[in-house]
Amino acid sequence: MFLKPVLFLTIIACCLGCTPRQNSRNKMAKPIENLQLNAGNQALNKIVFLTFEVTLTDSAHEEYAFRLINKTFSSGTLKKGRQGKGETNDRGFLYYTLDENNTKPIFAKVPDPLEMQLEYPGENQSMEKKTFYRKKGEVTLRFQFEKSSKTISIFKVAQHSQALKKVYYATL
Repeated sequence: MFLKPVLFLTIIACCLGCTPRQNSRNKMAKPIENLQLNAGNQALNKIVFLTFEVTLTDSAHEEYAFRLINKTFSSGTLKKGRQGKGETNDRGFLYYTLDENNTKPIFAKVPDPLEMQLEYPGENQSMEKKTFYRKKGEVTLRFQFEKSSKTISIFKVAQHSQALKKVYYATL
């Protein structure tokens, strides 16, 4: 009779130990993937364009899947000060930064590919806005690749706060 409860508790303990339990903070602790941008020094000192397919995987927990579908390198340099202007609390945008562990990361923003806003003439000749939400879309990020560039992080303003929530993280 004593063996049955012990056996039951042992089985439960083993099952719980095997079940991965991660909260949203721990999910982004390590890079999701290695983009290998600078293989053979192709990207060094060039403008990099990364195009991702973005898929909403869980709307309740604001989880997204990013899949790199194209990477392009262009000679030249980006103008200083063009990126990082503005605040990082506008809904309808994704924010990205290279090497966020810097003391003051510089964020660039791009329209969220899963939100589309249409303006139309409403009553009393006023302009009205309607937002449509999709489950899949594409976004292109642009940045200057330098020797010190190690990681890229993508953020979105959380649904119920003004804080930025990390939705993607990769090594370059």
